[in-house]
Amino acid sequence: MKLIVDANVLFSALIKKGITSDLLFEDSFSFYTADFIVEEFLKPIGLLFVMKRLKTPYEGVLYGVACGMGFAMIENLLYELFILIWYGSDAWTINAFARGIGSTVLHAVGPAAVGYGIALSNQMGEPRGKYAPISYVFGILMHGLWNGIATMSFILEGEKWEYV
Repeated sequence: MKLIVDANVLFSALIKKGITSDLLFEDSFSFYTADFIVEEFLKPIGLLFVMKRLKTPYEGVLYGVACGMGFAMIENLLYELFILIWYGSDAWTINAFARGIGSTVLHAVGPAAVGYGIALSNQMGEPRGKYAPISYVFGILMHGLWNGIATMSFILEGEKWEYV
């Protein structure tokens, strides 16, 4: 059986010693996290510097894509460097090809949606809190769906899952 741990449970286990922390730091424990939520929060940070200047949704998408592509470049370079060091050039070739085609485009979607939401708010004269959260959730859903599809074959190998 595999265990999916909520982030709040993880933080409490890191802060206080107890049964949960003993379970989490056991050698046979496999840990999985929804890192895409953090990534989707960090990628559009560059939009904070230009959000007052975004006049049209097209500009919002353009700046959002630029933020996402910058994030994708750094992430891919780090992943590929570690893959090359740990697993060699054959694994690096496969990883570079797969990440270059798939995840690079994916990383542009979330910030593009947030940029669209911010620019649409600016154009309509609405508060930014009206469209930006919806577009942020859209980015999270797209990233989560992508990660789920990409890892489904590893997750569903006859294992039972339990959510904590």
